[in-house]
Amino acid sequence: MSAHGDQHPSTDATPIDQPDRTDHTDEETSEVDTVLGLLARLEIGSMLFRQALTERLGLNETEHLVLDLLIQHGDLNGSQLGGITGLSSGAISGLAQRLERSGLVTRTPDPYDGRRRVLKATEAARRHVEETVEELRLREPRRAGVDLLYGLSSDDLHAVTIFLSRATDRAFRQARSLRFAQREPSRWRSRGSTSRPAPPRSVPG
Repeated sequence: MSAHGDQHPSTDATPIDQPDRTDHTDEETSEVDTVLGLLARLEIGSMLFRQALTERLGLNETEHLVLDLLIQHGDLNGSQLGGITGLSSGAISGLAQRLERSGLVTRTPDPYDGRRRVLKATEAARRHVEETVEELRLREPRRAGVDLLYGLSSDDLHAVTIFLSRATDRAFRQARSLRFAQREPSRWRSRGSTSRPAPPRSVPG
């Protein structure tokens, strides 16, 4: 993704139209409930894996998130990162400085707006993440991705692609909706938490 504009990065998968159906059979409803239950388990497992990977990389969760966004979606400026993550400009500036000092990102003037800086993941950052992930994969008896998809037909893989495309797009939309909803912060903040939500703002796009 180019650094100009404030749109959040889209997923690699092509968006797929979703039919508006309300006439699901009992069998379909049961199958959907099973899939959604498994998806909830996957999300928990993914969060635990990401937490362990973050620690292994020597980063905190926010640094890891921003670095992942830069690696997967290309160069982004602070405004774009703020639109995706909900972080304030001050928080992004401090985070960028830490990552730059660690040699994980570079900051250059935005060619479309000289007042801004564009963040880019360095090759050292990419190698660090790739080598750490590969180290974890080597501990498995087989390569995880190949093992997960082994034995699936072309039709099966197409169905998986459709599902992941829809689920990923929805996750981005829901994250944006939660972060920028005009509402009061939850009263159920964890005891001892010092985090504060960024003030509501308008999000381009």
